[in-house]
Amino acid sequence: MFELSIVGMAKAYKSQVVLNGLEFSCSSGNILGLMGRSGSGKSTLMKILFGALEADAGEVILDSKQVNMSRVNSGKRMAYLPQSSFLPKDISVWSAIKMYHPDRSVQSNLLRDPRVMEIKERSIRSLSYGLQRYLEVVLVVNLDRQLVLLDEPFSLIEPQYRDAVNDSLIRNKENKVIVITDHYYLDILSIADKKILIKEGKAFTIENEADLVKYGYIPKSKLN
Repeated sequence: MFELSIVGMAKAYKSQVVLNGLEFSCSSGNILGLMGRSGSGKSTLMKILFGALEADAGEVILDSKQVNMSRVNSGKRMAYLPQSSFLPKDISVWSAIKMYHPDRSVQSNLLRDPRVMEIKERSIRSLSYGLQRYLEVVLVVNLDRQLVLLDEPFSLIEPQYRDAVNDSLIRNKENKVIVITDHYYLDILSIADKKILIKEGKAFTIENEADLVKYGYIPKSKLN
């Protein structure tokens, strides 16, 4: 078991403050859901965690040690799903599986998924966007990494794949911290073990829709 902690994270673009002393923690075996309006700092935080962007201040702590996130990335402790599709379009699904998972036991495990098995011989290009996204999520979360970052995994996924994505996340969260950011807040509320709203550069713990109303993320009319 290990813990990811963010302490005093700050980032500004010229005069625009995006993260302002943001702090939270999450232990392995849990899914952490990040919510927030566009421009709230979700993508900035993900880029900092990925090592693609340097924070102005603050610390990222793994296993009780302050770390340089670019070194975590190069050390193969982290996996990242970007917002945009990343798979080469002219290869087959089976080739993509072998590319990202050379271990045959992992390949066999992936092919137990009937959705993956059904499209094994098809090219990535021939898949609908939703099916491509599902495949990308499955490939990333099955990597042997301690920290898994998923940037909008539910974006444009057809309803029939949403439950399958959730199942894959739950099956693979053991010994990992899985961080999800998405605008589909109902998906975040249903799947995340810990939920954080980023507002005015700070992190607020969320339990339910009523909390999202409290912090002005959704209108009261959205309450079920």
